[in-house]
Amino acid sequence: FYTGRASDDPVRNAKNELISLITILSRAAIRGGLNTQTSLQLTNRWIKNVEQARSTEELSFIMLGSIQSFTEQVAESKRKTIVNSDINHILQFIQDHVHLPLSCSYLAHLFGYSSSYLSRKFKQETGSTLTSFIKQCKLESSKQLLRFTHKSLSEISSYYCFSSQSHFQTSFKKQYGLTPMQYRQLSSR
Repeated sequence: FYTGRASDDPVRNAKNELISLITILSRAAIRGGLNTQTSLQLTNRWIKNVEQARSTEELSFIMLGSIQSFTEQVAESKRKTIVNSDINHILQFIQDHVHLPLSCSYLAHLFGYSSSYLSRKFKQETGSTLTSFIKQCKLESSKQLLRFTHKSLSEISSYYCFSSQSHFQTSFKKQYGLTPMQYRQLSSR
């Protein structure tokens, strides 16, 4: 994939081309439905990885990882498209306010439903329980802080309103098969 010659250094040429590819992936992901903020965060992460690479072989792995990452994020955003507009509003609210102490009773009150009705309707429309969706959104969002910040696990678990750092770590490991620190280390490579 390395064809341009903007520099005499083959690694620099490969970096330039990969940065261009990542930019194109970002724009395509946004057109594919990924929100702009997430796309830009991914772009920044992958370009940082490109700049830290020292060989064309390492850049090849980064290229494959970036393509997979953008593809998975677009696919995930597509899965969240629900027909029922009321449930869509609730989904959007959860995603926009994932740092709040969200619960079924809180959302039911906020949107004018009974807890049992909202819980049943949410499960019908999404195939997931409201509680597990909230936790999944918090965990997914926490991955961004693990990747792009140096916040401690305590700060992250508190920000996303987990009952404790231990609960956050256990939930994260159950969801992704890695501890938050293992995930941070792997994603910073």
